[in-house]
Amino acid sequence: MKMRIKLLLLTIIIFTGKLYGQAEVDFKTVESKTYAYYQAAQWDSLIHIGKQANKNGIDYYYLNYRVAVAYFYKKKYRLASFYFQKALDLNFAASNDAFFAELFHLSLVYDQRNDLAEDIPLPEKSEGRDPMTRNVFVLLGGGGKMINFNKGQLKINPKPEFSELRYQNAVNYWGIAFSHQFNSAFNLGLSYTKLHFLLQTLIEDKNSQLLESYMISQYNFALLPLFTLDRYWQLKPVFSIAITKGYPYGVVDTTHGIKDYSFYYYNENSFLVGLNVYRDFRYVKLGFNIGSSNYNKQKQFQLGLNLTYFPFGNLNLYTFSALSFKVDQGDEAVIIQQKVGVKVLSKLWLEGGGLFGHLTNYNDFNLTLGYNIADNIDMIVLAKFIFTANHHLNFFVEGQFNHRYTYRKDDYGVDNHSETKIKYDQLNIEGGLLWKF
Repeated sequence: MKMRIKLLLLTIIIFTGKLYGQAEVDFKTVESKTYAYYQAAQWDSLIHIGKQANKNGIDYYYLNYRVAVAYFYKKKYRLASFYFQKALDLNFAASNDAFFAELFHLSLVYDQRNDLAEDIPLPEKSEGRDPMTRNVFVLLGGGGKMINFNKGQLKINPKPEFSELRYQNAVNYWGIAFSHQFNSAFNLGLSYTKLHFLLQTLIEDKNSQLLESYMISQYNFALLPLFTLDRYWQLKPVFSIAITKGYPYGVVDTTHGIKDYSFYYYNENSFLVGLNVYRDFRYVKLGFNIGSSNYNKQKQFQLGLNLTYFPFGNLNLYTFSALSFKVDQGDEAVIIQQKVGVKVLSKLWLEGGGLFGHLTNYNDFNLTLGYNIADNIDMIVLAKFIFTANHHLNFFVEGQFNHRYTYRKDDYGVDNHSETKIKYDQLNIEGGLLWKF
């Protein structure tokens, strides 16, 4: 009998709770409560009621307006701009509301969507200076050196007629990039990078061993237009050319042993073309890319999907995940990229992540300074600190660990050749600044 009473009471409580929940999210209750919470600046409560209203199909201008303002003051600018846009779609005259326009404009600027902010100008009577900028300048430089490499890996027993080993000993580089927002629909970016690679060739025959160092220089030029089609869609083509020059040490004559090697002039022009398509959602930005290149005189084709997730509706925490499929001279590979960014202090962000897979001739279309990875690399792990001195100036420093490999080529005589994979690592440090004006 007692068990039946308990079950009856539990049923009554659940049923009453459902009735209360239904009563709490009817239109009249939503309107009165959101208005009261808005007037009292109780933003958390307002957002909570807004979520319940959306789940029950209640959607109207003033609800979206109030929820947008609540998210703005909670500094969740991505969500704020989303709901401001919903309110504007329901009432186009809202853009004449100075308070609405100001907060909508600032939400877009703080979410780094200056393209869309162009269409929602800051009212003339607004207090304070408009933080929106139309120009971005990036300056960076860095370098790195190989680690964990044992040159004794060349020596083998029994010795071949001769062996050859090539590897990258060090790299240094610098680059600049500039972009300008012409209007809400078009942004144009230009970039230039100059790289110097210090490489070494180690060769050995039965009687001697020779180590020669040489420098290869590469000059990269990139054109990066960005087309904003509407609030949700963007197109970003990538056009890049690379000029590679130097005097490597290698085979110039195959009729003699170690004497076949000498310095020779090398000059190669390469290209990279690609297209990114982006679709913006409330918490997510979804991207698709396709492209091709011919670095190292090898034709390459690549396509991929990527997803940027903003779990808090702002830039305080974000993740970037990408999956790419690459075909390089008939060889197929899958590349995985993962990055997480988090705000650790009021002006300091930390990013960490990596690239994993057969990265030779992998095209990275998502960087300000787009590039192609032409080296033999199967893993890149990185950590990056970004310091925002103010709204206009950011400084960054990045550490990068590359897991690389090369091949030792052994010749034991006529029709008797072999290759041995040699693994080594490289540590790079990069730093620079980003100036918005």
